[in-house]
Amino acid sequence: MHVFGRGDLDAQVVMVGEAPGRTEDALGIPFVGLAGRILDEALDKGKVEGVKWVITNLVACRPHDGEICQSNRTPNEIEMRNCRDRLVETIEIIKPKILIALGLTARENMPSLLKEKYRFFSVYHPSYILRNGGVDSEIFKKYVEELRRIMSYAKIRRSKVRSNAKSTNELSRMPEIRGTLA
Repeated sequence: MHVFGRGDLDAQVVMVGEAPGRTEDALGIPFVGLAGRILDEALDKGKVEGVKWVITNLVACRPHDGEICQSNRTPNEIEMRNCRDRLVETIEIIKPKILIALGLTARENMPSLLKEKYRFFSVYHPSYILRNGGVDSEIFKKYVEELRRIMSYAKIRRSKVRSNAKSTNELSRMPEIRGTLA
């Protein structure tokens, strides 16, 4: 299944993870598993009024090796390359002011042209928070503050040029993946 994104296409912020997990693949929505709940809580606690966001991934399909996918794995270079045009087109449709890489894989593999065109930030992947104490940890509190700081910057620099598409339902019409996954 293709998992394109969730959020508001009139967003000032686009967050990019690495790939859908089992729950995301089953539901067709990114960041709805355990790590997604951590991210949602952080976004709720760090909410900046008026700042809208979208969450997507480097790749739109759950990485697998041709067999039934039993566990999550980092997408390989071929998978990321095959989805790169889709990611770039998605972000160009939204025209955010800010991109946030969720985790090391997203930070290291975000297309350079996006890093150069948009204000670029990187934060922990929410699964890191999950593995290191969850929502009751000091790491989570710092994560919330970092997201709030980034979101505040988005509000100050709000774009005047917006897409006409306004809802999460529009995300299902995002550009299709170019090519096939290996």
